[in-house]
Amino acid sequence: MLTVSHGMGFPPMMGAVVTARNAHIAMAIPTMGYVLAWVFAVHANMFERKRMDTHRETDVGIVSPLEKELSRERNISNLKHTAEITEVKK
Repeated sequence: MLTVSHGMGFPPMMGAVVTARNAHIAMAIPTMGYVLAWVFAVHANMFERKRMDTHRETDVGIVSPLEKELSRERNISNLKHTAEITEVKK
């Protein structure tokens, strides 16, 4: 996964290598970009796993929005009911 900056920087570097050597050697430049992206992914998933996993605790996609709305409505109705009871007791 190369970024926009790679598209801006790689062609001039590859052109300089093609001028000095040949196109086959110049292809090592984008290859190293892909290798660097792969190494980062492996490092993040193997060695920084605990730190990266802290960002995964969520309900999105697990709890349906309907369940959330129903639980909120139940809580609101329970609050209204308890408020009515306290008013009646006064």
